[in-house]
Amino acid sequence: MRTTLTLAPRFLRTSSLTRGLLFGVVPAALALATGCVAAQDSADQTVDVSTPAADTTEDTQDQASTPPPVDDALPKYAETEDLAAPAGWLVDKAGQYETHGKPVCVADETACQNNQVWQCAPSGTAWKLAQDCGASAVCQKGACVPQVCAPGSKSCTEDGKRAVCHADGMGWQPLSSCSDGNPCTDDTCSEGDCVHAPLADGSACGFGFECSVGTCRKSCPTGEVFEDGQCVAPDWAQIPARPAANGAIDIEGFEMQVVEVTNASFLACVQAGACSAPETNHPDCTWGAPAKSGNPVSCVTISQAEAYCDSVGGRLPTSDEWEWAARGGLVGAKFPWGDTAPGCSAGQSAAVFKSADVAAGGNGCGTGGTWAAGEIGVSNGYGLYDMAGNVWEFTSSASTLGAGYLICRGGSYDNMAGDLAIAVVGNLSVEATSPNAGFRCVR
Repeated sequence: MRTTLTLAPRFLRTSSLTRGLLFGVVPAALALATGCVAAQDSADQTVDVSTPAADTTEDTQDQASTPPPVDDALPKYAETEDLAAPAGWLVDKAGQYETHGKPVCVADETACQNNQVWQCAPSGTAWKLAQDCGASAVCQKGACVPQVCAPGSKSCTEDGKRAVCHADGMGWQPLSSCSDGNPCTDDTCSEGDCVHAPLADGSACGFGFECSVGTCRKSCPTGEVFEDGQCVAPDWAQIPARPAANGAIDIEGFEMQVVEVTNASFLACVQAGACSAPETNHPDCTWGAPAKSGNPVSCVTISQAEAYCDSVGGRLPTSDEWEWAARGGLVGAKFPWGDTAPGCSAGQSAAVFKSADVAAGGNGCGTGGTWAAGEIGVSNGYGLYDMAGNVWEFTSSASTLGAGYLICRGGSYDNMAGDLAIAVVGNLSVEATSPNAGFRCVR
């Protein structure tokens, strides 16, 4: 019966009988078979060589310290399931293949396997473990190379992109740019993460556009805000407190409507049932004129003005509050914009008044009446429009004319330039209505 040598994968283990066969010392009655080692004995037994027999023969060949690497980068050792060790191979005490006088590698060359450095024996007949690269280095081209980063860690490239460390820790993989496509954010990379900081409001983001709360939108005139896709004047402006000479507060801070109350706003109050409709007893009254919905409402009584202010949670300003707000922080100035006389051309000192200029043509800078609220000129230092001209504005302060009269301020479309000065005070009966008088509220 044939005695079959059973190979464990990649490592050959054998009995003492087969060890002799491998060295070519065999009985005369037995012969070597081509490509395998087989023998017939009288016991007809099968020898399992998965566990090597004791060997007292001193092996003079180079010994590898651990099983040889099987990485593709290394030369292959014998791999067979049904054959014995090929001719020229022997088995050492560790059960490893070594060549018998035939080199498998270049002496002292190194290679990588399982993140370990393996070195060829001086004889070139076996590989030996030279170094384990550990967790902080990677075996590359037969040497341990320190990692440049922790696998999976994040960082930023010089051009502001995010980057992640390769799984082997040997370099960085650039990721996408941090740009979010929004011209109103400052896009940067910080510690491997993108940061999108909004640019300051008012920063240009294209011709005719500016940034507002991190969003690019159409530029609006000074004092206006962007709402629902268009530039509109805000409803209320913050008016700071006025300090007294002794450091105390003379006038508490308050809010004032940015423009005079318009016909459209007053109509909404009437339709809501909170206000009564004015009586139009003069052809220049703006109330009821469809083409003047954006003009200051006129021909209203003081009580009707008070009812409107109450409907929006406000009241009429006192004469002192009105003057403090009109100055816009310019203490001692003659007009809300400074000391320059008013004019009808658009600009800082533009106002709706009775111009002496021939080209302007008299009342309302040539129009004969009021203009749309906030249409001409620019806001004062507190963001208020038309604090000079267009219509006189009611206050809640009593007039020096006696009972039944209140002070009004600011001048109107049918007043000369001098009447638009902040210090000028007008008077109006509480029962009277006028096409050149309107109001705005405070709260």
